[in-house]
Amino acid sequence: MFTWLPKAGTHKVKFFVDPTSASRPHGRVLESDETNNIVEMSKTVAGTSGLPGPSAPMAFIAIMSALGVAWLLRRRN
Repeated sequence: MFTWLPKAGTHKVKFFVDPTSASRPHGRVLESDETNNIVEMSKTVAGTSGLPGPSAPMAFIAIMSALGVAWLLRRRN
């Protein structure tokens, strides 16, 4: 799993499993089929506004609720 915050548009994504190198032409794992270790795909991302997460009004409500709870607890003591 990976996290990615893309911009709107079409993106090519390429995943490598058991990558090869000059010193390891078959990767780290010896297997009967070396052709299935790479997958490439295109992903289209629609335009969005802002970062993922709560909207400004929801964040405001959460902060005000936390302040209200803190005030009630302080008043109780």
